[in-house]
Amino acid sequence: MKPTLLPCLLSFTVLACASAAVHAHPSSTADISMTVSAKDRTAADAWWKHLGITPPKSGFVLEHPWSKPWSGRSLVVPAAWFGQAYDRAWQHTKSHTPLPVNAAALRADLPVLRMALEKNYSGWEPAAKRGWNWDGWFKHWDAMLAGYGDKTIPDDKAFAPWFAYEQFQIDGHSGPEVPTRFGQNIHSRSALLASRPRGSCTRLETTNGKWHALDPKDSAQQPHAVEQWNGEALQPAAYVVYPSSFGIAKGAVCAGQTIAATPFWSPYSGSSRQPLAQSVAAFSGGKKGLVVYNTVAPGIGYLRLAAFSDAGDEALTKLLPTLPASAGREKLLIVDLRGNDGGNAPLGQLSRWIPVKQIDGQPTQIGKRSCLYPGLWFNLGQVLALGVKSPVTANFRRIMTAYASGLDAPPSASCPVNFDTTQSKWHYTKHHFVRDWQGKRPRLLVLVDNRCGSDCEYMAWMLAQLPGTVIAGGNTFGLIGFTQPGFLLLPHTRIAFQLATSRTDDYGDGRSENGYGLDVDVALPTQADWSTRSILTLAERLIASARPGDR
Repeated sequence: MKPTLLPCLLSFTVLACASAAVHAHPSSTADISMTVSAKDRTAADAWWKHLGITPPKSGFVLEHPWSKPWSGRSLVVPAAWFGQAYDRAWQHTKSHTPLPVNAAALRADLPVLRMALEKNYSGWEPAAKRGWNWDGWFKHWDAMLAGYGDKTIPDDKAFAPWFAYEQFQIDGHSGPEVPTRFGQNIHSRSALLASRPRGSCTRLETTNGKWHALDPKDSAQQPHAVEQWNGEALQPAAYVVYPSSFGIAKGAVCAGQTIAATPFWSPYSGSSRQPLAQSVAAFSGGKKGLVVYNTVAPGIGYLRLAAFSDAGDEALTKLLPTLPASAGREKLLIVDLRGNDGGNAPLGQLSRWIPVKQIDGQPTQIGKRSCLYPGLWFNLGQVLALGVKSPVTANFRRIMTAYASGLDAPPSASCPVNFDTTQSKWHYTKHHFVRDWQGKRPRLLVLVDNRCGSDCEYMAWMLAQLPGTVIAGGNTFGLIGFTQPGFLLLPHTRIAFQLATSRTDDYGDGRSENGYGLDVDVALPTQADWSTRSILTLAERLIASARPGDR
């Protein structure tokens, strides 16, 4: 379902909407929607106790989490409420029907949403710097909802202002968890060029007849040199990457020459993931689960990491002790990250294959923090833990303890905003494809696609630091520019809303990342290239040059 893009919201400055008035919705402890009952608070703590996590003496959830005074526990609500919000949204997604939203209720939620965005949303300042008028935008959104009165409207209309903002500044880590967003989240698309360009590309043509300007100064928008795998051999090629909101690439104008562009094949075309499922099943040897290990050929192992939710992390923790002694001693390990939409990348648990201590675990990052951050971050942990069942591992308890850190922060009258910058020693521009790498640890062949997002991209970024690692497939989703999403539950509509609390520079050169993702060393542009036989042949080629004495 395509969101309605209101004309006044498409203006970079939104000045045309600035005259609309915002209706005040003061927070009140008398508002039942803004209150968590004693019964629900007790049930929330009981759920955590069932999973082996001891709540603080005062419990995890406040009676009035959306009201002043603000503290570390503000915005924390029972995990079950997030579960109910997602169940409702996914039911409508499966039935291809919009989620009904009461306009008056969402209007009452806007002040809470604005506060959370202004205090912790990492995209607030970059958008304002580019000309986005947040005041005018919120005023227009409020006026639009006021026009509907107490009517129930579909989610695409209710959140149309947010989807219009997404056209201005791509950010897949932020927005309402509603069916419209599930279906239209902007991701990267890759297209193979018929020939290698002689210079910069200035325009991209799509099959809908539109032309899109390409910035010669933005490396993300320019053609990428790559090794193309055709099932039998590698050959030099070039490809372009662009946001899915553009449409489908047809050609590019580079150095005055029009070059045909052929989109990479995707297993996600339509509604079926059957081709991907068949590929995973073939590699897995019939084994099923979020995490699977299998020996697929002499000296070649296959590790499927389908999800980085806490359930996936628990599955990996339980799998590791059952692996054969040969796991970790392979010549090459295929790490299959296709379709993994992120969560919490379990790098430390892969130490039998990789030298974890040699990896720089943090890209250059600017975190936006306020007193509300601990609650937003803990809510993320709650969402990730929804699929976990007792008994849990010590690793799960360690992870959740980390999510809960900061909840005891005392109330703050002003809840000031501060920025925390971390500089990385390694950037993705330092990663290069090595055809004949020779080393003593397993060589990594990392399979990615444009549904590998968030912490899946983070995992690929970390593994790319190791000499000999080959990133193959098509560019990743492009969720990495705005990162570390916190979660908020809007009190009146009970709709979950996530917002990125940090922004990153994974390449180290300031290029666009949202909607573009991480580049690959080896392109797999056709369906045949993704076959089990093709990938196995590639793996064999990558280890064929290693000398016997190297391992």
